[in-house]
Amino acid sequence: TYSLKNFLKMLYMDSNIPSYLYSIPNQKFLHAEPVQTEFTYPPAKYTCRLNGGDSHISYLSTEYGIYFGGVTIENSPNIMLIFGPVNITPYSDSELHQMNMDYMVPRESRQEFSDFFQRVPQYSLAGFLIKLTFINYCINGEMLDPQKLLPKTHIEGTSSEKWYEIKHNSLQNNSQE
Repeated sequence: TYSLKNFLKMLYMDSNIPSYLYSIPNQKFLHAEPVQTEFTYPPAKYTCRLNGGDSHISYLSTEYGIYFGGVTIENSPNIMLIFGPVNITPYSDSELHQMNMDYMVPRESRQEFSDFFQRVPQYSLAGFLIKLTFINYCINGEMLDPQKLLPKTHIEGTSSEKWYEIKHNSLQNNSQE
Protein backbone atom coordinates (compact mmCIF):
# COMPACT_ATOMS: atom_id res chain seq x y z
CA THR A 1 0.00 0.00 0.00
CA TYR A 2 1.23 3.51 -0.80
CA SER A 3 2.59 5.60 2.05
CA LEU A 4 5.01 8.49 2.30
CA LYS A 5 7.30 6.38 4.48
CA ASN A 6 7.46 3.69 1.79
CA PHE A 7 8.01 6.36 -0.87
CA LEU A 8 10.99 7.72 1.10
CA LYS A 9 12.36 4.21 1.60
CA MET A 10 12.17 3.47 -2.16
CA LEU A 11 13.62 6.88 -3.03
CA TYR A 12 16.55 6.30 -0.68
CA MET A 13 17.25 2.91 -2.26
CA ASP A 14 17.28 4.63 -5.67
CA SER A 15 19.29 7.77 -4.89
CA ASN A 16 21.03 7.35 -1.50
CA ILE A 17 19.74 10.83 -0.60
CA PRO A 18 18.73 10.93 3.07
CA SER A 19 15.02 11.73 3.27
CA TYR A 20 12.77 12.95 6.07
CA LEU A 21 9.08 13.26 6.78
CA TYR A 22 8.74 16.52 8.71
CA SER A 23 5.82 18.04 10.63
CA ILE A 24 5.87 21.78 9.96
CA PRO A 25 3.68 22.97 12.88
CA ASN A 26 5.45 20.74 15.43
CA GLN A 27 8.90 21.27 13.88
CA LYS A 28 9.50 17.57 14.36
CA PHE A 29 10.91 14.76 12.23
CA LEU A 30 8.36 11.95 11.91
CA HIS A 31 10.46 9.54 9.87
CA ALA A 32 13.98 9.29 8.42
CA GLU A 33 15.54 7.21 5.65
CA PRO A 34 17.99 5.73 6.37
CA VAL A 35 17.48 5.10 10.06
CA GLN A 36 19.87 7.45 11.85
CA THR A 37 20.50 9.31 15.08
CA GLU A 38 19.04 12.78 15.57
CA PHE A 39 22.55 14.24 15.36
CA THR A 40 22.50 13.74 11.61
CA TYR A 41 19.02 15.22 11.05
CA PRO A 42 19.04 18.56 9.23
CA PRO A 43 19.46 21.28 11.88
CA ALA A 44 16.52 23.56 12.71
CA LYS A 45 18.41 26.57 11.36
CA TYR A 46 18.07 24.97 7.91
CA THR A 47 14.65 23.31 8.15
CA CYS A 48 12.98 26.62 9.02
CA ARG A 49 14.46 28.15 5.86
CA LEU A 50 13.00 25.38 3.72
CA ASN A 51 9.49 26.18 4.87
CA GLY A 52 8.79 29.37 3.00
CA GLY A 53 7.20 30.80 -0.07
CA ASP A 54 4.28 29.63 -2.13
CA SER A 55 6.22 27.04 -4.09
CA HIS A 56 6.19 23.31 -3.40
CA ILE A 57 9.99 23.18 -3.87
CA SER A 58 12.63 25.03 -1.88
CA TYR A 59 16.33 24.45 -1.35
CA LEU A 60 19.38 25.93 0.31
CA SER A 61 23.12 25.55 0.51
CA THR A 62 25.12 25.72 3.74
CA GLU A 63 28.55 27.13 4.49
CA TYR A 64 29.86 23.55 4.06
CA GLY A 65 28.49 23.26 0.54
CA ILE A 66 25.69 20.95 1.68
CA TYR A 67 22.41 21.14 -0.23
CA PHE A 68 19.06 20.50 1.44
CA GLY A 69 15.75 20.52 -0.39
CA GLY A 70 12.13 20.52 0.65
CA VAL A 71 8.94 19.51 -1.09
CA THR A 72 5.63 20.45 0.48
CA ILE A 73 2.59 18.34 -0.18
CA GLU A 74 -0.40 20.10 -1.68
CA ASN A 75 -3.05 18.00 0.08
CA SER A 76 -1.09 17.85 3.39
CA PRO A 77 0.11 21.44 4.03
CA ASN A 78 1.48 20.59 7.49
CA ILE A 79 3.92 18.02 6.10
CA MET A 80 7.15 18.60 4.23
CA LEU A 81 9.51 16.07 2.71
CA ILE A 82 13.11 17.12 3.33
CA PHE A 83 15.98 15.76 1.26
CA GLY A 84 19.67 15.96 1.94
CA PRO A 85 22.33 16.38 2.79
CA VAL A 86 23.96 16.09 -0.61
CA ASN A 87 27.12 17.86 -1.67
CA ILE A 88 29.32 18.29 -4.68
CA THR A 89 32.63 17.13 -3.15
CA PRO A 90 33.64 14.74 -0.34
CA TYR A 91 34.31 16.28 3.06
CA SER A 92 37.83 16.77 4.36
CA ASP A 93 38.74 15.70 7.89
CA SER A 94 38.93 19.35 8.97
CA GLU A 95 35.44 20.06 7.59
CA LEU A 96 34.05 17.02 9.40
CA HIS A 97 35.75 18.13 12.61
CA GLN A 98 34.23 21.61 12.33
CA MET A 99 30.80 20.13 11.52
CA ASN A 100 31.03 17.96 14.65
CA MET A 101 31.52 21.14 16.66
CA ASP A 102 28.79 23.13 14.89
CA TYR A 103 26.23 20.32 15.18
CA MET A 104 27.20 19.89 18.85
CA VAL A 105 27.78 16.17 18.45
CA PRO A 106 28.80 14.43 21.70
CA ARG A 107 32.24 12.89 21.59
CA GLU A 108 30.85 9.32 21.71
CA SER A 109 28.72 9.94 18.57
CA ARG A 110 31.33 11.69 16.42
CA GLN A 111 32.47 8.62 14.51
CA GLU A 112 28.89 7.73 13.56
CA PHE A 113 28.30 11.37 12.54
CA SER A 114 31.43 11.42 10.38
CA ASP A 115 30.55 8.06 8.80
CA PHE A 116 27.09 9.38 7.88
CA PHE A 117 28.49 12.49 6.19
CA GLN A 118 31.14 10.51 4.33
CA ARG A 119 28.32 8.47 2.75
CA VAL A 120 26.43 11.58 1.60
CA PRO A 121 25.85 11.30 -2.15
CA GLN A 122 27.48 13.79 -4.47
CA TYR A 123 25.16 15.82 -6.67
CA SER A 124 25.65 19.08 -8.48
CA LEU A 125 23.03 21.70 -7.70
CA ALA A 126 21.46 21.15 -11.13
CA GLY A 127 21.31 17.38 -10.56
CA PHE A 128 19.76 17.85 -7.12
CA LEU A 129 17.12 20.21 -8.51
CA ILE A 130 16.22 17.66 -11.19
CA LYS A 131 15.70 15.10 -8.42
CA LEU A 132 13.53 17.56 -6.44
CA THR A 133 11.35 18.34 -9.47
CA PHE A 134 10.90 14.61 -10.08
CA ILE A 135 9.89 14.10 -6.44
CA ASN A 136 7.49 17.05 -6.69
CA TYR A 137 5.92 15.48 -9.78
CA CYS A 138 5.52 12.13 -7.96
CA ILE A 139 3.95 13.79 -4.90
CA ASN A 140 1.99 16.74 -6.31
CA GLY A 141 1.59 15.83 -10.00
CA GLU A 142 3.11 19.19 -10.94
CA MET A 143 5.56 19.49 -13.85
CA LEU A 144 8.25 22.10 -13.19
CA ASP A 145 11.34 23.12 -15.11
CA PRO A 146 14.41 22.63 -12.86
CA GLN A 147 16.20 25.47 -14.72
CA LYS A 148 13.61 27.90 -13.34
CA LEU A 149 14.67 27.00 -9.81
CA LEU A 150 18.27 28.12 -10.40
CA PRO A 151 19.26 31.67 -9.49
CA LYS A 152 19.93 33.88 -12.53
CA THR A 153 23.64 34.16 -11.72
CA HIS A 154 23.93 30.37 -11.73
CA ILE A 155 22.24 30.07 -15.11
CA GLU A 156 24.53 32.73 -16.54
CA GLY A 157 27.54 30.84 -15.16
CA THR A 158 28.81 33.62 -12.91
CA SER A 159 28.53 31.71 -9.64
CA SER A 160 30.24 28.50 -8.58
CA GLU A 161 28.50 25.17 -7.97
CA LYS A 162 29.56 25.24 -4.33
CA TRP A 163 28.10 28.20 -2.45
CA TYR A 164 29.49 29.08 0.96
CA GLU A 165 26.71 31.21 2.36
CA ILE A 166 23.22 30.05 3.09
CA LYS A 167 21.17 30.52 -0.04
CA HIS A 168 17.42 30.01 -0.13
CA ASN A 169 15.50 29.95 -3.34
CA SER A 170 12.00 29.02 -4.34
CA LEU A 171 10.21 28.70 -7.62
CA GLN A 172 7.82 31.47 -6.63
CA ASN A 173 10.66 33.98 -6.28
CA ASN A 174 12.18 33.02 -9.64
CA SER A 175 8.91 32.94 -11.53
CA GLN A 176 8.22 36.55 -10.54
CA GLU A 177 11.47 37.82 -12.11
